[in-house]
Amino acid sequence: MKYNFKYLLFVLLGCQVYTLYSQQAIVRYKGEIQKTYQDSFVVAFEQRKDVPMHVKQRLSNTYYSALPEFFELRISKNESYYFEDESLDNIEGYNIGSLSPISDYYTNSLKVLMIEYTSSFGKVKRVALDWDLSSGDTKQIGDYTCFKATATERLFSRQGFYYNRDVVAWFTPEIPLHFGPAHYSGLPGLVI
Repeated sequence: MKYNFKYLLFVLLGCQVYTLYSQQAIVRYKGEIQKTYQDSFVVAFEQRKDVPMHVKQRLSNTYYSALPEFFELRISKNESYYFEDESLDNIEGYNIGSLSPISDYYTNSLKVLMIEYTSSFGKVKRVALDWDLSSGDTKQIGDYTCFKATATERLFSRQGFYYNRDVVAWFTPEIPLHFGPAHYSGLPGLVI
């Protein structure tokens, strides 16, 4: 049985935007495992015959007791800094952990520069994604009308091979800041 792990990544269920003054803002994101995919993954995993019952139970307990994680995007004119805000995490429960981005990101839109700060490799220059805005799909997220953007990112697996993953971002031109969480930037509005 194949599992579609791309749906286990966290989903940004909400964000709050605090505008300080012209071209400066703090955006707070909350990341959680999406319930629909959480259920389908756990059920499929529990049906595997090659995994001991105690491992199945541990995985089930881990996913169903996962707590949200909180991230902050600080924007100042043409620069942004994205990081996990551990001060908002509940230290008594299990967080999403390795399923969510754990690196900090610096972006400078004027220099077309994006740097990921990793614990393993230090500073890593990232290449901006090639976004496709042609779908015309829209949806309301909170008070904002958001537009769909898609891209394909090339990743390197822990098993030692490259693979592609489709990415969907929802952005709003109502907040004309060209930034978003992690390296999902460069759209004509804030990624919600």
